[in-house]
Amino acid sequence: MVQLGPFPNYSADDLARLCFTSLRNARRWKQSKRVPRLVHAYLELLRGRVELIHKDWSGWILNSRGELCTPDNDVFKPGHIVAMPMVYASLREHQREVRELKERLQQLLSELKQAQAALLQPATYTVTVQLPTTPARLDGLAALRETVAFLDLAGFSATA
Repeated sequence: MVQLGPFPNYSADDLARLCFTSLRNARRWKQSKRVPRLVHAYLELLRGRVELIHKDWSGWILNSRGELCTPDNDVFKPGHIVAMPMVYASLREHQREVRELKERLQQLLSELKQAQAALLQPATYTVTVQLPTTPARLDGLAALRETVAFLDLAGFSATA
């Protein structure tokens, strides 16, 4: 037998009803302020103290609204607990997607570096202009020089 503890406010009728016992037993418990250990544990469970189920639940309670409360005062409704497998599956899918996106980003960054390197390589262009062999050739060469100067193409030269 253990002390009735935090349950003295229960009437003998309440104790008998809650503990599935006779009113005679409940009155005896009230009078002695002691109850069997199993009855005490059962009453503690009814109060929401789930740590009696297993030591890992120490500090957790099941409140009067049917919510599971952590020692840090986080509250979980039954629907939250039922949804946990779906939440974890969704989390795993998002983690997989993030890994794939990181791999794709690395690939694109590599391609970008290659493109930048190719753009920074000096380019050499060769332009061949065939000028006529007539006296107008000098006029064509002068026009070519003017075009090169107009375009400001460094590295180009026009020679006769």
